[in-house]
Amino acid sequence: MGNKGAYLIAMLIALFAFLPPVSMAAESVEIVVTGVEDEARTNVQEALALPPGMVREGKVDRLWLERFARQAPDRVRTALQPFGYYNAQVETNLSEERGYFRLMARVSLGEPVRIAALDVALAGAGAGEGRLKDLVDVFPLEKGDILLQQPYDQAKGGLEAAAEELGFLDVRFTAHEIRIDPPRTSARIRLIMDTGERYFFDGATIEGAPDYPESFLRRYLSFKSGEPFSYSRLGQTQLNFNNSERFKEIIVTPHKGEATNNTIPVSVQLKQAYRRSLRPGLGYGTDTGGRFSLRYRDLNMLHRGHEYYANLFISQRLQGFASGYVIPDADDIRSSTSLQLNLQREETTYVSRLVALELDKNRSFGRGELGTAYIRLQRESFTIGSENSSSRLVLPGLRFTKDHYGDLIRPERGFRYFFDVRGTHQLIGSDVG
Repeated sequence: MGNKGAYLIAMLIALFAFLPPVSMAAESVEIVVTGVEDEARTNVQEALALPPGMVREGKVDRLWLERFARQAPDRVRTALQPFGYYNAQVETNLSEERGYFRLMARVSLGEPVRIAALDVALAGAGAGEGRLKDLVDVFPLEKGDILLQQPYDQAKGGLEAAAEELGFLDVRFTAHEIRIDPPRTSARIRLIMDTGERYFFDGATIEGAPDYPESFLRRYLSFKSGEPFSYSRLGQTQLNFNNSERFKEIIVTPHKGEATNNTIPVSVQLKQAYRRSLRPGLGYGTDTGGRFSLRYRDLNMLHRGHEYYANLFISQRLQGFASGYVIPDADDIRSSTSLQLNLQREETTYVSRLVALELDKNRSFGRGELGTAYIRLQRESFTIGSENSSSRLVLPGLRFTKDHYGDLIRPERGFRYFFDVRGTHQLIGSDVG
């Protein structure tokens, strides 16, 4: 072959080295379901979802897929049972064409199972509780209905949760049976809930915040000794402490194992946050120009839980200072008395200066409801060109605010409204009416 042959072989090797690799078409599997619609169809499709690893790097594990296809009828029938179909007929077929697999599931639902008898009852110390009796009365399934698993499970869970919220922590179901007769397409439900005895709060011990008075800390408890035990009240207590911004760690623990005479002690372990904070800020706005702000806050004045704050705002066109002192109510965390001072100077096409002093009395009227009675003393002066003018206001008023959220911890929906009624007259010291 000689040198020419060796040269030709070398050229061929180089040519093949630079040719793009030949790629094999990736194999795939399609699942097709017929004969069922809506949520039942979705459940069947989820039951027939391919296990991870069956298709790997474009190759289908055929033995695994064939075994999965043999199991498919049972998977489909099981997926249909929560919707009342216990007599469904399922035909499956696995086909292949050039690496493309199709698993076809044809479903004939048949007649759904209906409820022939329904017995939902209460027992124990809470059997007479109105809230629990109402839930039994509005149980979502009735005689003659299609047997649906989801409403049954939700109603059962709702009964248990309501009992626990009322303090029945040892609640249990002495009977929770669904007897199904597929040939007769009928079912019998028997659900008996025994509430057990009711538990109560046995007060609370609070540790870890020695700089705050005990009476001040107890304002954040959302329960009192002797009230029915409730986990949601423990959650609200945790939220109350957290929203105060005075603590960096809050652990609220019920000690059911230490309960005596069905009363449960609670411990609250706190870790104090820094009481004082100083927060500067820099920025620019088209309406104010360059601006600087400084906020100072002390959340434990006089070691009584009083709050003092001061805000300084300086910009090219607007300068202001606001300061306030808040005295919390002895019992309610949302009720307080506050005194506020505001100083402001603004320069636009004219110059205005404002001095205001406001005394507020805030009172909570329940969850999310806050009323405020206030009086505001205000003096404002203006310089427009070479002319000066001023006004003096004595302004009493009333405010009311209401907030409502479905879930305080994870709110998804809610609303807020407020109104403010105020007025003035020369008879009470204003120079305008």
